[in-house]
Amino acid sequence: MACIGNNSKLACVALIVIIISFVCASVAIFTPFWQQQENNGNITYSGLLTTCQNSISDCFTIDNILSTYQGTDQYDDFLVNLSLQMFGFLLIIVSMVVLSLYCCCTFKAIGIVAAVTSILAGCTIIAGLIVYGVNFNSVVNSIMSWSFGLDVAAAVLALTAGVLCIINSCLP
Repeated sequence: MACIGNNSKLACVALIVIIISFVCASVAIFTPFWQQQENNGNITYSGLLTTCQNSISDCFTIDNILSTYQGTDQYDDFLVNLSLQMFGFLLIIVSMVVLSLYCCCTFKAIGIVAAVTSILAGCTIIAGLIVYGVNFNSVVNSIMSWSFGLDVAAAVLALTAGVLCIINSCLP
């Protein structure tokens, strides 16, 4: 068993890409800037876990968000999106751990597991983004904000890491 010197540098590039994906997903999930809605002079910044009124200092948490959505058509969509985003985030963490091992080991099977977890993470996050986007379509006077875009970047980076692992696993 050899570390980094004997293994392809492509595996290490995939590790760097998945770490950047992790950072993007972390910031996207835990910030209240998925959408911005203006109503009668009040600006509401909504995220997955927090929502803020007019400023970042006047926020409320997931319990209040769930009670706001409860009884509406958006409640199920919100829970589905939140679940998919969290599962994708968990898969990114698993992929990071497996890719760390893969950078130190020359076993192709570890590379396949890393590729599968990375691609599943990207696809899961994209599925959540689609649910959110369809739900967002029904909200009037709203603007998508930067956290949503950062989550798109996290999904694309996770898919990229998966493709890099596949390419690396296919190399002799």
